[in-house]
Amino acid sequence: MSDKPLLDQLLDPFTQFLDAESAQRVIEFGIAPAVTQRADYEALIDATGFIASLKLKARRRLTSNLHP
Repeated sequence: MSDKPLLDQLLDPFTQFLDAESAQRVIEFGIAPAVTQRADYEALIDATGFIASLKLKARRRLTSNLHP
């Protein structure tokens, strides 16, 4: 069993498939203000954490492509 957090274990394989354009699009992704105003707060917090983790991994993927 890995010592990595479960979210990292879930996202790491996914980010291996991101090319530079896809990684950049993930980084630029944002939640529309209309959604944040009407969404269930707890679910929104969970989704925001997921998106933040995915963006970090996309940034790392881009950096590793630039500096192999």
